[in-house]
Amino acid sequence: MVQDGLLILSTPLRTAPLARVGLTRRFDEAVGHRRRYSRNRIVATLMHAGFNVDHWIETEGIVRDALLVLPRARPLVRHIRGEALTRVVTAVDDFTGRRFGFSKVILFSRRK
Repeated sequence: MVQDGLLILSTPLRTAPLARVGLTRRFDEAVGHRRRYSRNRIVATLMHAGFNVDHWIETEGIVRDALLVLPRARPLVRHIRGEALTRVVTAVDDFTGRRFGFSKVILFSRRK
């Protein structure tokens, strides 16, 4: 068993707005997401396994989530080009994430 090291985990959240209304099921099945987790479940599972969560980053608001998981929205991705448009999309996505919830977490954890 490794005694030290860094765990970097990226996983979809159960609390994602599109997941809460059932719009991510097809996408999750297609890409192999077997389940989504809540913050409490992730932290409890890691602590039970002997890890501390050092840093937690929630990312991807409704805009980015929709561009990934909704078939009709996916073609729009290729039209989001250039620094100005990318900044606008990012700002709107960050706002919707803070307001309605993010769809993904990236966390950094170490053994206790």
